[in-house]
Parts: sequence; structure tokens; C-alpha cells
Amino acid sequence: MPSTTTVKARYLGPVLLSGPGDPASMDNAVKRLRASAQVARASVHISNESVKITDRAGKDVLLLAERENICCHGMQPNSTTFLCLVVDQNSRYYCHVINMPKSEASKACRALVDCFGGGDGEIVPSWKSKNKKRLRQSVKPGRRRSSISAAPSNGFDEHATRSVASPRAVVVSAEQLARERETFPRKFVGMYLGAQPVDALFGADVIRKAVEENGQERLRQHMADTTAGFGDPVTVIVSTQNVRTMDRTTGSVMMSEFIKNISYTSVLDSVDGNDVFAFIAVNKRIGGIHCHIYHVPRGQGQLAYMAVETAFKLLAADEKAIGDNPFAVTDPKREPAPAILFKHQIHRADLKALQQIGAGQFGAVYTAYQYTRVRAPNTLVAASGMRCARASRLSTRCCTTG
Repeated sequence: MPSTTTVKARYLGPVLLSGPGDPASMDNAVKRLRASAQVARASVHISNESVKITDRAGKDVLLLAERENICCHGMQPNSTTFLCLVVDQNSRYYCHVINMPKSEASKACRALVDCFGGGDGEIVPSWKSKNKKRLRQSVKPGRRRSSISAAPSNGFDEHATRSVASPRAVVVSAEQLARERETFPRKFVGMYLGAQPVDALFGADVIRKAVEENGQERLRQHMADTTAGFGDPVTVIVSTQNVRTMDRTTGSVMMSEFIKNISYTSVLDSVDGNDVFAFIAVNKRIGGIHCHIYHVPRGQGQLAYMAVETAFKLLAADEKAIGDNPFAVTDPKREPAPAILFKHQIHRADLKALQQIGAGQFGAVYTAYQYTRVRAPNTLVAASGMRCARASRLSTRCCTTG
């Protein structure tokens, strides 16, 4: 058997479990995620030391599970295409769901059994031998005492102790910009801990205070309900226009912020060995300032930071190219409309952008003024003896730059 087995798959995301895994809980996890539209085309790398899942598009690491943290694995009952991997992350159990063709799934299952043992929903022997007490507690939850140490630690304790040295994505040439643009959008998997109101646009201290207040608030929620306060499993999608937070369970958009509205980004160190990625954004519609907080695997915070910074540089380059007219043609290869359609189309020269209201796969969306000309009846103006053949009309439209 080769040292590393690699298979192609679709990564559906994680589901929080109450224990280290069993066939019933894995079946439930698949049912929750299989209808999700937000999946990542991924590669699964299985070795004797770890299981790594990377995004095939951007080569970003979506999951890195070390050998000692793998609790359980196996196929969904009565299925040959959904593989489940339960990982012990920060004293919590996450079932990561992976979808792949039958042949690839069989290959991955054999590799997991050869590397870690277990299989078919059984607890991995190496994890079981090191975590006997925790395994007994998960089997008998009624005897488990509620405490801070037993609760999830991502923000319940003061984990925002120091700022991680944030790398700088230096982009200096047009060629580098073009290469960077090809890597967008970039995706990151983590837990969305919420948005905390803040009173300043900049500063690591502002973000650190927001993270601590967020942790205290979620701790109160957890004390009232032991199933609350964990955050929501999400996919963070950074594009050159915005940062979107997608719910991994439902596939819906939880939050979207324009890149130009983000005033400060930071990565904080966590005592449980993960990163806290946070950014401050201004909501210009209501005038509020919020700090959005995420808990991501170690190293992913810096990658997310670099993605946002690079998106700023690309957005600045785009705005420099188009000037104050977002409807200007920047692609010299753009083909003109056929003559039969030319007189019916909305011409860019007749549009004046007012405000950006959205962004998506096909470009940014603006409200804009459209200057049009309409024919009016030939009316004789007695005082001047002139005929009014045309009249100008001003209307407002919602237009896209794509």
C-alpha cells in the first residue's frame, strides 16, 4: 500500500455530535448535510499519520485530522457513496461527511482501516485506549457533570490572548494580480460565533474585547441550554467583491459583507490550538459597526486573513481600471451586440452608477440612473415657432456590471 492514498470527493462539511460516533449518529449527519448545495470539490489524502482534505480549486486545507484525534469512521448505513469521519476537535466530536463514487469510497475505506483500524462505525482502537474515561462519559451522559472544562472552549474561556502575526500578501505586478485572481473565490470551513457590536473601526484591542464579550454571551447561553453556544458550522467564501458566510447545514447565506466595507481584519490565538478569525465591517444601510467572529482550524485564520487582504488589492486594481464608471468596458475582446439587438439594448454610456447594492458570480450590482430618449408628438410651440421632436427622460434602474 502506498504511504498516502488520495481520492477525489465532495466535502459536505461537519456536524457536531454528542459522542465519538456510531452508525446511527453518522447516518443522521449524512441526512442533515446531503441536501446541502454548498459542497467543496475536494481531495482526501489518507496516510498513517493523518487525514487531510484539500480544496481542489484553491488547494486550501479544509480539514487536517491527526492520527490521535480520529475517533471513528465508516460508510453511512445502507449507502456506498457517503463516508463519515468523526474527529475529536477541542474536546468536541465532529462528523465530517464526504461524498464520492463507489469505487473511490471503497478505496478510501480500505485505506482508513489499514491506517487506523476500526471501520463500520466502530471506535478506532488507538483513540479508545487513550480516551477511556471520555468514552464512558459519552455513553452515560446523565452522570456527566456540567463544567467549563467539559463545555466547548472556543470562546467560553479567554482565548483571545494575543494576536497572531498576520502575514502580508505582497502583490506588486499585473502578472501576480492575474495569478491571484485565478485563486478566487477562496473557501474556508469553520464555526461562526456571531457578530458583536463595536464602537471603533480599527484595532486589535477592539476585536479582542469583542471576542471576549461574545464568549461570555455564548457561555450564558450554554449554561441555560447545554446544546447552545457552540456556534454554527459554516463555509466562509471570500471573493474579490464580498465575504459570504454560508450555513453548511442548510446551504443558505447567513451573512454577506462587501470587501470595501471591511475596515479591519485580525487573527487571534486560541488556547485550544485553533485560530480565531475576525473582521470589523460597517453596515452603511443602518450605520452599525460589527465584529464578525469565526473559529477555524489552526493555520486557516492566517489563510483567511491573506485572502481578504488580497481581495482588497484586486478590488483596488479593478476600481483603478474602471475609474468612477463601473459600467466602463475593460475587456478589449468584448463583442458588440448584433445590429438587430443594438437598438434594443441598454447602453453603458446611458448609465450613471449611484450605489453598489450587491455582488455575485456575474459581477457587482448597482442602482443607477439611465438616460433615455423618447419620441414626443410633433407639437407646434406658437411663441417660438419651433417643433419639439425629442424629449429627455431620466429613470432609475438596477444594473449589473457583468
